[in-house]
Amino acid sequence: MKITLLIDNEAHPQQARLHHEHGLSMYFQADGLHWLLDTGNSPLFIENAQKLGIKLEDIDYVFLSHGHKDHTGGIEAFLQINSKATVLISEQVRHKKYYSYRHESPRDITLQHQVLEQYAPRVRYIKQSQWLSDKLALVTHLPQNHPQPRANSTLYAQDGDGKRVPDTFDHEMALAVKEGDGLIVFSGCAHNGLLNTIEACSAYCKTNKIKACIGGAHLPNKTESSAWELNEEIRDLGRGLLKTYPEMQLITGHCTGKHAQSLLKEVMQQQVQTFYSGCTLEV
Repeated sequence: MKITLLIDNEAHPQQARLHHEHGLSMYFQADGLHWLLDTGNSPLFIENAQKLGIKLEDIDYVFLSHGHKDHTGGIEAFLQINSKATVLISEQVRHKKYYSYRHESPRDITLQHQVLEQYAPRVRYIKQSQWLSDKLALVTHLPQNHPQPRANSTLYAQDGDGKRVPDTFDHEMALAVKEGDGLIVFSGCAHNGLLNTIEACSAYCKTNKIKACIGGAHLPNKTESSAWELNEEIRDLGRGLLKTYPEMQLITGHCTGKHAQSLLKEVMQQQVQTFYSGCTLEV
């Protein structure tokens, strides 16, 4: 399978013409259909797609991994140029607002509800896990058998009553794709934790053979005002992934900081790769 990163936090090391931003969007083909996973923080991913020769007009399905703006910000611009794609998003985002307190004062990071309402006939709100085609499964209700990332503590949700509470990430979904005799797992940010996300996909698709997990791991770099997982806890995550899914490639970026990437590579070595805007992955 070929996957193209339409936009990511990291710039392409050789193509300065491509945009990068704090956001994520990927393109791939499977089961004869064209798929888009997330739409970045803005319409910039569309410009990158044009430069990379990818026709977004051909997209059949848009999978929005969760309700945050850095994964949904370009949806309006996309729907204006694509007349057929179905948008898949969790039922749990309805009537919700989302906020980040990571940089002290709260920032509204809510998806564009009004856009989804405007294009309502093309939007499917997902309540439960389901097979979308012979090879693709959409997985909801991610378990909590392993810890969530600590950086989740800065993220809040607000329901219709106006009260803000810590986000439980019940609106996050994963996408699992059968590839040969194994499975490729796609995750936007893995706010529910990599192990929980992969475990849910493995259980739903009834296979423990995970070829790759592609997406963010929500392990941001430490700052002067915040410290998340300890170094050894990140190494333990790598050991847990190796033990449970010994053949799996972890291909990550976006919300996975350089420090966490280096620690995971210490443990998983060549089984960890990083992505960036415009890169092409072959899995």
